[in-house]
Amino acid sequence: MGSHVPQADRPDLLTDELDHRAVGVVYHPERERLGNYVPTVLGDRYDAFC
Repeated sequence: MGSHVPQADRPDLLTDELDHRAVGVVYHPERERLGNYVPTVLGDRYDAFC
């Protein structure tokens, strides 16, 4: 990974815990919110975000 930016210097979008749709899941409307999203902090998961 690249250089580490202290969390206090990152915008909220990169430090708040958000529900992140898992890659590769099969869409089932009845289970959409139960099993297709995982909690994540974008600034910890990705090196870049557009």
